[in-house]
Amino acid sequence: VLDQCERSFPWWAKLSPARQQVIASMGYQMGMDGLSGFRKMLAAVERNDYDTAAKEMMDSKWAKHDSPARARRLAKVMVRG
Repeated sequence: VLDQCERSFPWWAKLSPARQQVIASMGYQMGMDGLSGFRKMLAAVERNDYDTAAKEMMDSKWAKHDSPARARRLAKVMVRG
């Protein structure tokens, strides 16, 4: 997953290790196809808008139904870095 993230996201290397782990964790849980569906979140991360990225994470089926506790935890890490 880490290699796939590095290849898929040109901005990946500029992220803090904590934010890299958030995205990698999501990619591991949902697969890279599932992660790629978070277009607004990924766009926000690319422009370093981590508050919006966290909001987009929480505005998803993944956060509301599939893994709410994990989503809350990862969204906090996304904001705090």
